[in-house]
Amino acid sequence: MKIDFNKKKIWGLIIFVVICLTVIVISIINKKDLLKLKKESINVEYGQSVSTDLNDYLDLSDLSNKEKKDVLKNTKYKSNVKNELETITNQDGTISQKDRGFAKIGDYKITLTYQNEVEIIKVKVRDTVIPQLSGPDNIEIIQGTDLTTFDFKSLISATDLSQLNDVIIDYSAIDTNILGEYKVKASVEDVNKNKAEKEFKVTVVVAPLVIEQESTTNLQTNTITNKKGSTNNSNRSSNNTNSSSSSSSNKGNSNSGSTENNGNTDGSNSGNTGESSGGETKPEEPNPPKIKIYWAKCEYCGYYIESTISIDDVINKIKSNNSCIGNSIGEHRRYRYGATER
Repeated sequence: MKIDFNKKKIWGLIIFVVICLTVIVISIINKKDLLKLKKESINVEYGQSVSTDLNDYLDLSDLSNKEKKDVLKNTKYKSNVKNELETITNQDGTISQKDRGFAKIGDYKITLTYQNEVEIIKVKVRDTVIPQLSGPDNIEIIQGTDLTTFDFKSLISATDLSQLNDVIIDYSAIDTNILGEYKVKASVEDVNKNKAEKEFKVTVVVAPLVIEQESTTNLQTNTITNKKGSTNNSNRSSNNTNSSSSSSSNKGNSNSGSTENNGNTDGSNSGNTGESSGGETKPEEPNPPKIKIYWAKCEYCGYYIESTISIDDVINKIKSNNSCIGNSIGEHRRYRYGATER
């Protein structure tokens, strides 16, 4: 009897253990997985920040409100994502680095931990966006311009978050000897092999005529007649000769002095009469003074400005004006200047 009792006791213990294990297994099998991911991997565009919001990664649709709150509150977020840094030279000459606010290109992982549950999300940061090319709607080029010296790159600019290679300009379709509209092709590629291409309109135009006027000053000389004196030496010589001749034939040498005076008087009156008539002519009025105008004109947008001070003044004025549509910052980078009179 004693042996039978021990056997029963052992079998009872075995049955109890089996039941406990069964309950544990069933509970494990039926246990709800609270930490569930929307995606196991994500792609992030270069220039965009990697989110730290758990709602962007966890699928909470099957959880009760209480479970949602608990999961969001107690889940730990850990990441090895590294942001892009920008090197800056300060005014005092020192160098510092600034966080650009978005991740560097590369592969990372985010680890989420809730109680005994752990989930890992793979993160790939890639640059797939092409650079942006910008320029004026129309580029005017003067007929006969040597395109190898024309600065297209000052008008066509490229921007991108990644480092850019040089902008390549293809102007092979343009003949500057023939007036008309053409297309110039611009292309640029960043270090991540993203390439952009764009066409811009180019118009070959006639060079504007620039007339330079020379200042001419007309000087007027007025003749002042002395009514009490005699006229020029040639008149006096002629009159004296005539008087002497008249004196010799009529009155002899004794009267030559008086006769010469008479002749001199006659000659003087005659000379004065002729000279007086010439002196009454009114002199020509001088032309009004001309004003020198200094000018400058942008070859791209046609902006025109004048100054009456100096050529340097008008150049400074066109440089300080930022209304040009030929480039992104509005500078008049290609202009002509000269001077004229009005």
